[in-house]
Amino acid sequence: MWLLTLFPYWVFDVVLVLGILGLVASYFVKFVPFINTYQLPLQLASLCLTVAAVWFQGGIENDKQWEAKVAELQKRVLVAEVKSAETNTEIVTQTVKQIQVIRERGDTITKYIDRDVVRNQEVIQFIENCEIPNIIVNAHNEATK
Repeated sequence: MWLLTLFPYWVFDVVLVLGILGLVASYFVKFVPFINTYQLPLQLASLCLTVAAVWFQGGIENDKQWEAKVAELQKRVLVAEVKSAETNTEIVTQTVKQIQVIRERGDTITKYIDRDVVRNQEVIQFIENCEIPNIIVNAHNEATK
């Protein structure tokens, strides 16, 4: 209701009071002889003011309820942001730990490979220097069949 943004809320309270006072006054106007001709217009105007004021009071209450819901959701968002920050911190620490473990494993694998390469070079040198007779190689091949 865009009209609620034009006026402060107390204006609608005043309009409601004026409408009710106008309705009450319109019943007493019939006792005053020269004003009783304005009884019907006063009643209609007061009734319109009362109905409009009650309508806007309902709109005001509706706005208050929505503002309360918005405030509650904003609190939830703040709590969710705090939890998100905590979770992000945990994720970062876990990632750092995993990266450290991966680096340690990589270093271990590198050391193992270096040791294996040295060993293989020793085997290659041994094979180059010492020849195995073909009879032993053939016997070995036959045994695997």
